[in-house]
Amino acid sequence: MSIKIPRTRVVAVWDPVSIFLAVIALLIFTWTTTFVDLAPEVAYKALVAVVLLVSGIVLGKMFSETRVDYAVAGKEFSMILAWTAACAAAIVFANIAVPMAVEPLDPRMFAVLIAVSEEVFFRYFATSMFASLTGKWAGTVLSATLFATYHLAVYGGSPSSLLTVWVGGLILSFAFLETKRITPPILAHVLINYIAVT
Repeated sequence: MSIKIPRTRVVAVWDPVSIFLAVIALLIFTWTTTFVDLAPEVAYKALVAVVLLVSGIVLGKMFSETRVDYAVAGKEFSMILAWTAACAAAIVFANIAVPMAVEPLDPRMFAVLIAVSEEVFFRYFATSMFASLTGKWAGTVLSATLFATYHLAVYGGSPSSLLTVWVGGLILSFAFLETKRITPPILAHVLINYIAVT
């Protein structure tokens, strides 16, 4: 008996926007843990976000055919904006505006850090892995289920909140697989988190 990583992999494209946001997330973590006097539970949340980001990048590379697009213009830019808007609108429609409590870390900074980290982990890695192993549709459902399970720590057992997160996970995974880019899910998640904290 042997276990193999599938040869057919999901294509995942990193572009200047997604690369910039990943770097910003790491800089937010570095700045806050260096210059802000964080309570241990807040520092722990920030560390969890960075672990998700780094492990998502490393593991995502294993389950996807990763490409880097060094320029985004014209049709690609319009597609990224359209998918970002569609994801954000669908998630807002699903009513996911739940405030975050991460004082003394600026909630807007944490909104960016956690959104980028979760999208890299749950879309770039988990969606790529599940879609490679089970196909596009089952992979989308499995990734959304893992995403909702992870959010049990945030929302407890609230069925309506978890359903909203699960639907959001479906939408973001679908957008990632359709566009083959991590940028639309990241931007939509950052936007949703910003709405939630403002």
